[in-house]
Amino acid sequence: MFDHQAVFVFPGDDEDDVLEALMMADIDVSDIECEEGMITVLTPNTAFFKSKTALTEAMPGIEFEIEDISYEPQTLASLSGEDAIVFDQLLAALNDCDDVQKVYHNAEIAE
Repeated sequence: MFDHQAVFVFPGDDEDDVLEALMMADIDVSDIECEEGMITVLTPNTAFFKSKTALTEAMPGIEFEIEDISYEPQTLASLSGEDAIVFDQLLAALNDCDDVQKVYHNAEIAE
C-alpha cells in the first residue's frame, strides 16, 4: 500500500532543471511536481544521499523544507463526515502517545 521513498521539498519553479540534474546523476526519479512555488521530488529511498548531493551540486545554496525518507501511499481513501471526525480523533490519540514517532496513512479528508 505504500512506497518507501526519499522526499525532498524546496523552493523553486523549474522542475525541468531539477529533473535534468537528477537524471545526469543517474537517479531514478519516481515523481516530481511544482506547486505554489515549491518543488517536490520523490526518489527511491536507497538513493537519498545521492539525490541530495546531486540537488545541492546543481543548485548551490538550496534550502530544503523537507528532506526525509518516508512511506508514500500508492492510493488514497477519501473520508468525509463522521468517518473524518473519527479518523482525526484516532490521529490525535496516536500523536499523543509517546511511543509513536510517525503515523503513515492513505486517508484523504474531504472538505
